[in-house]
Amino acid sequence: MRRAFRCLGVALIVLVIGGVGLRLGAMYLLTGRWFPPDYRKLALEGQPLVQAIDEFKLHTGLWPDSLDELVPDFLSEKPPGYWEFQWPTLCLSGVMPHTGILYTFCPPDIGWSSDGDFGKGPISLPKPVTTLSAPPPQERFENGIAVLERRIRLNPGHHALYRDKVTYLVHQERQAEAVAAAREAAEVFPDDWWPQMALAELARGVAQERSSAAFADWADQHPNFNNYWYLFEYRRQHHELDAALDALERAAIHTVVRDRDYDRYTPDYFCFTAAAYACRLQKPELTLRLCEQWDRMSKERGYGGKGDMALRAAAYLNLGRTSEAQACVRQAIEEQWRQAGWPRDLGRLSAAAQAGEIDFVYDAEMGGSVYTPLRIFEAWGLDE
Repeated sequence: MRRAFRCLGVALIVLVIGGVGLRLGAMYLLTGRWFPPDYRKLALEGQPLVQAIDEFKLHTGLWPDSLDELVPDFLSEKPPGYWEFQWPTLCLSGVMPHTGILYTFCPPDIGWSSDGDFGKGPISLPKPVTTLSAPPPQERFENGIAVLERRIRLNPGHHALYRDKVTYLVHQERQAEAVAAAREAAEVFPDDWWPQMALAELARGVAQERSSAAFADWADQHPNFNNYWYLFEYRRQHHELDAALDALERAAIHTVVRDRDYDRYTPDYFCFTAAAYACRLQKPELTLRLCEQWDRMSKERGYGGKGDMALRAAAYLNLGRTSEAQACVRQAIEEQWRQAGWPRDLGRLSAAAQAGEIDFVYDAEMGGSVYTPLRIFEAWGLDE
């Protein structure tokens, strides 16, 4: 018995040593190192970058869009190595495979850490202390606008930079300047929905009817499913229910456009939220027309499940076509795994179809757990 225990102990020791050896060997083959580098030392080398980023934010009210923007006013030169900044994280990559040294600027996780296959956890270092004092508010605002306008000059074809400028002005409560900037964006990007919705939002309470009509006129001049969806979303958020349904009626006769740089959402999200809204309001004919556009887009794209089946089932049920409703809900349940979390509550829908509840109200969004209202003036790290 003792011999058996000794053999078992030797085997465990061999396994442990072998496991450590394999890990060290793999590390050497992948990196040329037997042991991980000193992550705290690497983070210490990045402290001047953290200080420069904080001082840029203090001076302009903005986060830099890259480390290049810090040179030369806040940093004499870029440091060696694969340092990158993308709000809210400064990252050093390339030291170890699938492992980064990170500094996060966003609470509650402000500070250094390592994250990846060869190290994961906090790195204890004090936050660098800035040597600059905050400028007066007006000077800080002018500094921020100068940065945003410089970014536009350097890349005049990038629509997101114009959005950043408008959003910054809105957050600074500069209404007239925000309107002027949105008009400029609309002129530069006449096919972009964002400046049109921004102008409509900025005009609420000033010339509300005229602004909503201008947004609708623009959509009529640039007709496709996506643009009418944005008009629908604008009206939905402002509780203009009849007008929102009118926008969906227009969307239902136009095709869904894929792979647009301007769009904030996926084509499936456009189709699902549109059809789910019509379905919840028990507009079965409109629901089916919207589902047809979704199905057509999926077939042209060549992939995707049948996310429209549940909504078709609810529409057929409301129309009293129970056998078609039952067939559609069966297919929806079979393909539920493909639908990325939508639609919801298929069990209740199936029971209603089996019972022939033609007045059943199907809320595929489950009270908003799938749908998220579009916040057009979200800061996206501009002034967090």
